[in-house]
Amino acid sequence: MSDAMQDNKRRLLLRIAEAAEALAVSPAYIRTLIQRGDLEAFRINKGVSHVSAASIRRWLKDRRTVETRQPEPISL
Repeated sequence: MSDAMQDNKRRLLLRIAEAAEALAVSPAYIRTLIQRGDLEAFRINKGVSHVSAASIRRWLKDRRTVETRQPEPISL
């Protein structure tokens, strides 16, 4: 987990830029994840989007599960 994610661990909501920094991705990718429904977002203070920290943790957990699955053997 990045230093930014550690710093933000106790916060409930992160700005898009903060979420992007924590995940080492671009803000555009965070917006894509929000549009796909992978991350939960909220508009606060005149439309400034914030991302749920819980949804980031779920996304990371789901991603690790997919990456660590063993391929099923195939018979030839």
